[in-house]
Amino acid sequence: MRYIRVDRETLGVTVGFKPGDPALTIPLPAGRERGPKIDHPVAHAVLLNVLYPARYARDRRLGITGRKYALIPPDPWLVALGLVMWEGIVQGLSWDTVKTAVSTALDKMRRSNAAPVDTSSTKIKRELRLGFHWTDYVDGEKQREMFFGLRRKYKQESRSVAKKANPAPKGTHRKRRAP
Repeated sequence: MRYIRVDRETLGVTVGFKPGDPALTIPLPAGRERGPKIDHPVAHAVLLNVLYPARYARDRRLGITGRKYALIPPDPWLVALGLVMWEGIVQGLSWDTVKTAVSTALDKMRRSNAAPVDTSSTKIKRELRLGFHWTDYVDGEKQREMFFGLRRKYKQESRSVAKKANPAPKGTHRKRRAP
């Protein structure tokens, strides 16, 4: 069985086969994404303070009332991120430092296949424009365009990136055609 370990001093995450301090180790079940219920105080806090409020907020936004839910326990990677956040807050770190530590931990867990891969990408195009702009025309044709100042424009694009399927499964070979 693999374990996700959080280092209290650096807020770093490692995924390995040796368990560490029980307060800073999350078991990662083999073979399937969701394993049995994780018996950790942070897992309980993530379930009650993150997953349930998110679900009820979605229902309020859609105008659904009167539903009760019994949600499944959170994934080990989500509990590990909650543990990194908790350790950062307890140590009194700034929120920017905690966000950086969580982002680094998530990237490290994704590289070791302990967390799901992000399937969306976001591009932000920026342009700033503040100042004087003029264009010289001669006989209806633009001759030159001048701008003094600062330009600024923000545009955000999001798109979903589909995973590419492997064209040939492992163990199969493609035959070459004879010329």
